Amino acid sequence: MGLLRVLRESRDPKFIPIFIDFSFMAAEAKTALQDFGEPAVPALLGAIRGTDNSMNRRHGSTSTLAMIMRRSKAGLAPPLSDDHLQEILMLARELFAGGFDAGGLGGTAQLVLATGDPELRRQLEELATDRTAWPPRGRRADWEIDLAQRLIAYLLKAHDSGDDLRAYR
Repeated sequence: MGLLRVLRESRDPKFIPIFIDFSFMAAEAKTALQDFGEPAVPALLGAIRGTDNSMNRRHGSTSTLAMIMRRSKAGLAPPLSDDHLQEILMLARELFAGGFDAGGLGGTAQLVLATGDPELRRQLEELATDRTAWPPRGRRADWEIDLAQRLIAYLLKAHDSGDDLRAYR
């Protein structure tokens, strides 16, 4: 994705919507959005709440927003405003309460962990270990629950160990 690299190197915020469109499939786009940090937050929030999910832009935006928040809280990027932190927490609660589709579980779990909300984390840990917690969220097939529990367990471990931030240190 050489074009995305050129756009990223320009550091021009007018390209944020393009990076959002490619955020699910191109690391260069995710990295560009993370580099923008807070200036990208309103557009990411809009993409996640929006109805256009072409190219899985909502899922890419969710995991990217999680990493922006995570980097900020770890002191690896400038802090986010209190207003944005509250808006992201509200969004994480909404997404988590709404159940998960196949592509959105990872990003939602990452966002939940990035918020640091203890109740959301408790619920996420429950999903990682309790099979009976899944049917109310729309997952009933054994293979779906197994896959989802493994993904959440992996994300919990990466978050707690800081492995998800290793590339930024």
